[in-house]
Formats: sequence, C-alpha cells, structure tokens
Amino acid sequence: MIARGSTQTTLGYTYTSGGGDNITVVQDAALTTCVPGSTICAGGSTAYTGTQAETWIEAQPQNPDGTKCGNPINGAVAKWNISTAKHHQTATNVLHLAKSQLGGCTQIRASLKVKNVDGNPLNLHAGYASGQIAATHGLAFTY
Repeated sequence: MIARGSTQTTLGYTYTSGGGDNITVVQDAALTTCVPGSTICAGGSTAYTGTQAETWIEAQPQNPDGTKCGNPINGAVAKWNISTAKHHQTATNVLHLAKSQLGGCTQIRASLKVKNVDGNPLNLHAGYASGQIAATHGLAFTY
C-alpha cells in the first residue's frame, strides 16, 4: 500500500542492450484506490473519492558488474485519477532512450516509480493472480 505523498519502486530488472542505437522500455502496473471497508487494502476514507497517482520509468545506467554508471534517466510522468469505482487501473509507461544517453554503460536497471499524489491509499498489485497472470509487467528491447 502506498500512502498519500509516498513513492514506491517496483519492477526492478537489469537489461543489457543489444545491437542498435535505441532502447525502448515499457512497464505497467495495476493500481487500485483503497476504499473505506475494503478487504484488499486498509485506510480508505469517505473524505476522498479516489486517488491521484503518478507513474514513471527510471533507468539507472550500470556497468556489467552492476555498479552505477552515471545518473538515472527518468521518463515522462503519467498522471492517473483512480476513482473508487475503478479496480485495477492499468498504468502503462514507455521510455525511449538513445544508447548515447548511457555514457558508454552497457546495461540499465529499469524500475517503475509509483507516487500517491493525493487521496486514499493506493494498492500496487504485484505478483501473479491465480499463479498465471502477472499484475505488473516490464520489457525492454534494442533496435
């Protein structure tokens, strides 16, 4: 659960770029506002009609040994208004990078940042539903 004003990081994975000059990272997460009396997440209040959230991808350039190599590169911030009637808002984000932005680094550590800007607490669904369907997804490719 993500409290109002807090940011959580999910989907951290390391991607080694292949041939080509550009990298695209795509990540998504399922977000639900915590409503009063919810069995999924606590802390919802009738003072709010949902949650305002922001999501973005952070790509941290890395060396082959996993040490940081330069500063993180942040993607565009996506804004979400999740009403109490909405369950599992899919928050999809895309980051396009030129390999030249990596300063000679060969890898990136890609993560999705989720911020609860205002409203009720926010549930970030993670793991697998029924052991088969992932609630969060991430991929990267070089072209």
